[in-house]
Amino acid sequence: MRQSIRVIWALTRRALNEILRVPGAAIPGVLAPTIFFIGLSGAFGKAAQLPGFHGDDFRTFIIPVSIPVRRPASTWRATSSTAGSTGCWCARRRG
Repeated sequence: MRQSIRVIWALTRRALNEILRVPGAAIPGVLAPTIFFIGLSGAFGKAAQLPGFHGDDFRTFIIPVSIPVRRPASTWRATSSTAGSTGCWCARRRG
């Protein structure tokens, strides 16, 4: 149990350090799930009211599912398929 807590704490510190170093990198990780949550809630929000549907509110399902697993910005490389199209500095520095 202690080992797990140490690992979780180390990963949390690493993520917070990454946000402090590259604040803009946190925007896609927050913005995209928020947009999906709003859109899917509008489309499927009333599903729990359908006859024969025995479940909780749709949002109780979609919130945990929408939490992204993101790759820290420090691991981005020029070999990424999106590096050139997004104007990533690491793609321009080569050469």
